[in-house]
Amino acid sequence: MHYLRSVTLFRPTLISSVATTLSASTRSSYFRSLSVHRHTFLTYQQRAYSTTNTAMLVDHKAVIVRRFENIIKSAEDKREYRGLELKNGLRVLLISDPKADKSAASMDVNVGHLMDPWELPGLAHFCEHMLFLGTNKYPSENEYSRYISSHGGITNAFTGSDHTNYHFDIAPDHLAGALDRFVQFFLCPQFTESATEREVCAVDSENSNNLQNDQWRMIQLERSLSKPGHDYGKFGTGSKKTLLEDARENNIEPREALLKFHQRHYSSDIMTCCIIGTETLDELENLVISLNFGEIAKKNASRKVWEEGPYDKEQLGVKIELVPVKDLRYLTLVFPIKDYKDEYRAQPTHYVSHLIGHEGPGSLLSELKRLGWVSSLSAGGRLLANGFGVFNISVDLSEDGLKHTEDVIRLIFHEIGLVKSNGPLKWVHDELRQLAETKFRFKDKETPINYATHLSSELQRIPFEDVICADYKMDQFKPELITELLEKLTPENMMYAVVSQEFANQEGNVREKWYQTEYRKTPIDEAFLSECHIAMKNVPDCLRIPERNEYIATKFDLKPREAQISLAPRLIRDDSWARVWFMQDNDFKLPKCSTSSCRNVRLKWPSMLL
Repeated sequence: MHYLRSVTLFRPTLISSVATTLSASTRSSYFRSLSVHRHTFLTYQQRAYSTTNTAMLVDHKAVIVRRFENIIKSAEDKREYRGLELKNGLRVLLISDPKADKSAASMDVNVGHLMDPWELPGLAHFCEHMLFLGTNKYPSENEYSRYISSHGGITNAFTGSDHTNYHFDIAPDHLAGALDRFVQFFLCPQFTESATEREVCAVDSENSNNLQNDQWRMIQLERSLSKPGHDYGKFGTGSKKTLLEDARENNIEPREALLKFHQRHYSSDIMTCCIIGTETLDELENLVISLNFGEIAKKNASRKVWEEGPYDKEQLGVKIELVPVKDLRYLTLVFPIKDYKDEYRAQPTHYVSHLIGHEGPGSLLSELKRLGWVSSLSAGGRLLANGFGVFNISVDLSEDGLKHTEDVIRLIFHEIGLVKSNGPLKWVHDELRQLAETKFRFKDKETPINYATHLSSELQRIPFEDVICADYKMDQFKPELITELLEKLTPENMMYAVVSQEFANQEGNVREKWYQTEYRKTPIDEAFLSECHIAMKNVPDCLRIPERNEYIATKFDLKPREAQISLAPRLIRDDSWARVWFMQDNDFKLPKCSTSSCRNVRLKWPSMLL
């Protein structure tokens, strides 16, 4: 179990807000699903449908309100899908995969730490912990975890800003037993008094482990800099001090507060579930019915949407100089934007991040590298919670770049001005759409637990039909959304952070409340803001929009295969320029290749090491 905060403002490419218990691939599925510049927002044009015919079972009619069979999937995807809407409002995605090496399930609840009472920071995270510790049907505190681990599986959970996710995987033959124990979390949790203080200590230990972690420190600082009274500024992990000591000083009994929180927020109509098994869709549906998923209490809750973001004029126009624990050195520009999640068919943040984050000739990155100031750049939109997000532009700074942060920022605004002056370009959108279609068609198969976790979360906002392809779908060109987003990338709508140990102990430094992170906040000079405006209007010749991509694949027929199967790579080129080995794939038979290279480069000067 761990606590997951929403993505950081100050470091989208560095900061992961997931505890280390998650694999790298799982972390990636959460933090890179929105739009850091990685060319991962890919769409799908051809529609392939799950076509299993299902007879309406009489005893299911009282539980299942509606089935969804026409779920868009990749032409290469052999799995079968079905969506269920139950009488209590719970939405369940079933996935039948006879070849799966593990079965998995995930339940996503639309409540996170932003819903914590101000007087009890960490209550949502504490609730996540307590659900693991026994139910009425299985009162033993470790029964769920014991059952899963004894059958080759793992369990985990995370608490985000606006949702909490519980998930597991297990050997396929034991899915039914695991689901029976899992669903009890939401039917009849115990929340025993004997476990309360002990689990508060577990939360406190988790928080203590994060205190010297730069990732967690920077995330909380960005929250602390939000406007007073906004839910985004809460401390979501919790500690013994917040959940026990301070609570009792204020005459609040933690267990009673926990019961009220669960009773109010854990409602079936704001829950979404995904189940993956080797069983047929009908068999998986029978499990959902027989294990009483339809009996999870419906409390007529509504999904929380924040109409206002956490940063207003008073919080913007500032420079943050932040002191990390490790020797880090980078710059991040932060622009508050609206929530574009529902515009997944247009993906304006991906369009803008693609152009600003371009790395070819004439790009912002190539010019910054030429000057020796940065080694990498990322740009992208981030959804912080339902209703608000940010657009970040971040660079890793060289030692010389740290001395030229304002010059770097001017160049960034040159680039923003370039993108604005060219206006929304349909051919750019079309290229991204084509790349997306290809990526979706031939995307790698996910691990069941990662897939279930991602899809259960997506179901909170995405309809069944598009839940699999939403991240890859760009079939609508909406220039007005691109223009709207670009209008938010202005000097006045910005704060920026410079991170370096060189800022330690400087005059004016203060400490953040929860992690004691050392930083200094100062207003951005008006003269510099004016220079940034001028930079947007005067774009240098060194920056230009990328050329059209002539190498986007349109034909996917495989070349004739070698008659003789090779068990090892063979040398196909050996000269003064290169040695090249080749090995034919004879298993997957897909239009893909995997390459690796090692280059010997003679450097003229040390700065070329950037």
